[in-house]
Amino acid sequence: MSLELIKLSKEYEKQLGDMIEEWKADIIANNTDRSPWVIFKND
Repeated sequence: MSLELIKLSKEYEKQLGDMIEEWKADIIANNTDRSPWVIFKND
């Protein structure tokens, strides 16, 4: 899988911040893997 980085628009800046906060809360609450690569893991 190839990923392409794009410039974040002001329109989505708050949404990205919210997603990161949700991710951090999940890591703390569920002691999940901190690596972003876990998203792409196929088990």
